[in-house]
Formats: sequence, C-alpha cells, structure tokens
Amino acid sequence: MAKPKNVSEEPKGGTTAETVQNQSQTATAERPLKVDKILKKYSTYQSLYIDSHGGAYTTDTPQQLRGSAILYENPYFKP
Repeated sequence: MAKPKNVSEEPKGGTTAETVQNQSQTATAERPLKVDKILKKYSTYQSLYIDSHGGAYTTDTPQQLRGSAILYENPYFKP
C-alpha cells in the first residue's frame, strides 16, 4: 500500500514563492540559444519581438500579426 503524502511539507530549496521568483530571474537573464542567434542576425534593431517559431518582428508590427511573440532587447545592437 502507498504511504500517504504529507501535504504540509514545503518543497525542497525554499518556499514556492522563492522558487517562482528564482525561475523568473533566470528566464530574463538567459535567452534561449535560437533567440540569441536571431538577435545576432538582426544587429541593426535595438529590440525585436521573437515568436516560438523563430519569427522576428519589429516593434512597430501590429499585435494581430506578431501574436504571442516576446519582446527582447538586442545586446548586439549597433547603431
């Protein structure tokens, strides 16, 4: 028979709020590799929206066209 789980235990590594905060900090500090490659390719843009399929959109692209793309600041921007 399975042992009953103690619900009152906190997850390992701290509270749930701390875990969520740590995950959000690492998500903003590190870009996925494919996003990094796209930003290098478009170094003339200060920021770009990039979707999950690798599509890149400028900041003046309407929301209806870019959908759920995420805005990234381009560290490779060269004016």
